[in-house]
Amino acid sequence: MFSIIVAFPKIEDANRIKSMLTRSGFQVYCVCTNGAMAIQTAEELDNGILISGCKFHDMTCREIKENLPIQISMLVLASKRVWEVYGGDNIFFLEMPIKAHDLINTLNMMIQVSEKYRKKRKINKNNNSDKNKIILKAKIALMEKNNLSEEEAYRYIQKSSMDSGNNMSDTAAMLLSLMGFSNHQ
Repeated sequence: MFSIIVAFPKIEDANRIKSMLTRSGFQVYCVCTNGAMAIQTAEELDNGILISGCKFHDMTCREIKENLPIQISMLVLASKRVWEVYGGDNIFFLEMPIKAHDLINTLNMMIQVSEKYRKKRKINKNNNSDKNKIILKAKIALMEKNNLSEEEAYRYIQKSSMDSGNNMSDTAAMLLSLMGFSNHQ
C-alpha cells in the first residue's frame, strides 16, 4: 500500500487535493502545511508519494526533494511559471489548474513505476545475498583446504576474478567446483 502525503502552504489547497484523492479511492496518510513537516512525515514511511506545491514558507519543493527518503516520490502541482523558478530534477510535475483524472492517472503511473523499482531492488538484494553466500563458501573452503587466513582467501578469489575477467561470485563458484564442492549446498 502506498502512503500519500499532501503538502501545501494553504490548508484549503491541501484539503481540496485530499478530497479529490479520497473520492478516487486513495487514502491520504497526512496533510502538511510546511516542508519540514512533510519531510518528517515521509521519514516514517516505507514507501509513498508526496504531493505538494512549489514554495512553502520554510523551503522550496527542490529543498524538500533533496531531504526526502529515496523511497518517497514527489509530485508537484503548480503553475508553469512557478515551476520554472522552483522546480527540480527527479520531481514529477502537473500544471495547475489540474483535472482530477490527470492527477489520478499520474498517481497510478507513479505507483506502477515505484512498484517495479521496489521489486527490482528486492530481486537484486536477493541475488547479491546469494552471490555473497557463494563467495563466503569458497572463502571457507580455501581457508580449510589451503590453510589460508580469511583475508588471504578473499584476496585469492579477488585476484583469480581479475585474472579470469569474471565477477567474484562466478570465480568463487568455479573454485568450489574445482575443489569438489557444490555451490548449491
